[in-house]
Amino acid sequence: PLERVHVGYRSPAFGTREFDALEVATQILAGGRGSRLHRRLVREEQVAQDVAFFALPLVAGSSVAAGWVTLRPDSDAATVEGILDQELRRMVREPVTDDELARAHALIESSELSALSRMDEVADRLSMYSTYFDRPELINEQLGRYLAVDAEAVRDVCASVFRGERATITYVPRATEEAAA
Repeated sequence: PLERVHVGYRSPAFGTREFDALEVATQILAGGRGSRLHRRLVREEQVAQDVAFFALPLVAGSSVAAGWVTLRPDSDAATVEGILDQELRRMVREPVTDDELARAHALIESSELSALSRMDEVADRLSMYSTYFDRPELINEQLGRYLAVDAEAVRDVCASVFRGERATITYVPRATEEAAA
């Protein structure tokens, strides 16, 4: 029932070091209540109900970095989109802090270890790494790759991904459309 702004960016292919850095960047941007976007949009500015941002892994060509912001009823899409743009540009201008990087690494490590504790996920990942890269042993290397991402790699990938080229869709509920008319 609430308006939502969706954004999507072309990003590096899954399996590259750049994609690993993008995964860390998305945790810094929207990994829980301590993330940059949640703090700014939900807590400080109070223009959003919730926020999400993630990397969608694709191996052929490019992946997709995407997300959404659900607006509070008294907010407008232009304001939310402007704040989102500011925070994405800040990822390029200002280096992420050691605390942000450590938090992102901890979130990823927790998620990866939890996923690998389930037999079905292990089977899926072995199959995926075998099919995509002909390297099932990547299952044992991926966490280390994420944890090796540093602040400079995060800044570099953000500079290449968040440079302005994006698709934006604003969902407006029918009731809001009719009230505006």
